[in-house]
Amino acid sequence: MKITAITPFPPSHVAGIIAGDGTLSGGHIQGIAPQAFIVSVRVLDAHGKGRLSAMLEGIRWLKENWKRLVYKL
Repeated sequence: MKITAITPFPPSHVAGIIAGDGTLSGGHIQGIAPQAFIVSVRVLDAHGKGRLSAMLEGIRWLKENWKRLVYKL
């Protein structure tokens, strides 16, 4: 199973709203949680549809792999 975003929207769009740190605006425009760590996990198809089992698998994958992802920073 290929797991790479949780929303049908481009990850950069959602990530910017949530965790944008204001770098491109000189600190004037930030997301609601600029210190957040975002991981993109794709569980829906190109039409934004998918199965609950795929979403649960994405959550399980994150739960098992979050430490490895954080240490790559």
